[in-house]
Amino acid sequence: MHAQQISRLLRLLTGALLATVLLSACGQKGPLTLPQAEPEVAAPPPQKITEDTESQG
Repeated sequence: MHAQQISRLLRLLTGALLATVLLSACGQKGPLTLPQAEPEVAAPPPQKITEDTESQG
């Protein structure tokens, strides 16, 4: 009879532990979304330095 009580207690504790694990949250708050990709920024084309450009500036 004592073994039956221990077995019942172990099943109850195992069930409670399983329920806690299954119902616990991951800690993430808000909706789960994928990170947004950074927009690509085009670099301006390099300017060729000529004699006319140097004399203007």
